[in-house]
Amino acid sequence: MKHEMVDLHIHSNHSMDTLHTVSDVLRACEREGMSTISITDHDSVGAYAELQDQSIRKLFSGNIITGVEISCQMDGMICEILGYNFDPTKIEIVTANFLSETQWRQRIVAKFKQAGLSADYTNEDLEAFNLTADLLEDLRELNREALEKMNPNFATSIRAIFRSGICNSKSPLFVPLEEGIDIACAVKQIHDAGGIAFLAHPFVYENAHDMLDYAINHVDGIEVFHPSATTQQREYLLDICKKHGKLISGGSDWHGYNDRPLNSQKIMKGETFL
Repeated sequence: MKHEMVDLHIHSNHSMDTLHTVSDVLRACEREGMSTISITDHDSVGAYAELQDQSIRKLFSGNIITGVEISCQMDGMICEILGYNFDPTKIEIVTANFLSETQWRQRIVAKFKQAGLSADYTNEDLEAFNLTADLLEDLRELNREALEKMNPNFATSIRAIFRSGICNSKSPLFVPLEEGIDIACAVKQIHDAGGIAFLAHPFVYENAHDMLDYAINHVDGIEVFHPSATTQQREYLLDICKKHGKLISGGSDWHGYNDRPLNSQKIMKGETFL
């Protein structure tokens, strides 16, 4: 049954937090024997321009569904909406109003300084980091004790710094998006391009239940299968989808790191909207 495995949440280097190329992704998916995948880069559909090159597309023998992960906000909390099966030439929202990677890093450093933490970097220093995650790891090491006092989780995980700090309007480390795109706006852009929209990984958000209560009135489905969700949380999300008639999606949220391997969720085709 391995040939029926799907992974609908994968990142390439068109996301700011990933180094692997589209070709790397396709080769890895082919090795895994995946049936269907979606490359869901952060605020970018650049992967799908590359896939017009048949020398790249032929690296994967399975199906590829167009995808994207759009950054937006709800009540000051940064969240993401996944879009599938749309025309990538019509998703205008992902090509405008977002910070460059250097600008993003500059704002993160500025927030750390404002919070009284060590963050002395030149622009050249910031550009030298391969990934923004590498910058966060450096900041965590420089400020481990102070971060632990701010939030005990900050000293142990850069994901915690990102989700509970940088993405959380109640945190002194909060870095807002360039423009306050909300969930309804992100969903509309996906719908206007002929696609379907899903709330991504609900349980990575500190206000997960509020997020679900709001998003359920706008999205077509929920990403039920994700490394952040426990078995109990998955069952809860499945119940919500059944109650509200919502579609189901899922994936590894692969960025090329060992802690979230490709196909880690072992999702069968019939378990999703496919």
